Amino acid sequence: MCDTKGAINEYGFIEGFKFDNLVEWDYFQRDFIEKLKESTIESSGELFYSDFESGYNESVGHVQLTYSNGKFIFSGPLNETIDINEISNPYVALRRDLNFRYNNKNYFVKLEKNSASFLRVLQEKY
Repeated sequence: MCDTKGAINEYGFIEGFKFDNLVEWDYFQRDFIEKLKESTIESSGELFYSDFESGYNESVGHVQLTYSNGKFIFSGPLNETIDINEISNPYVALRRDLNFRYNNKNYFVKLEKNSASFLRVLQEKY
């Protein structure tokens, strides 16, 4: 993480940052996707199984989520390794909530950090 902070001005442009808009920033980040995929990303968070249509949420508990070598590794109340090639429909909501579908189940993780990095390694899936 670069730890640079910027602010969106009244016209929708970023101030105090290398890029003044999210489109150029996105193009810049895409050049580093392979390097990111070779790294390890970690965060703890609350895991839920969910069904947004019915409103069903089942709390699994506080987990550690690690991305390494093309896999998501959950530890804690859930100990599971998921190949990211088997994940579908990934997205991040509220800049912290990683959501994806795997093995006919919706995973919803309220991450404490690095949600954009987790989503970026899944970028080919969305």
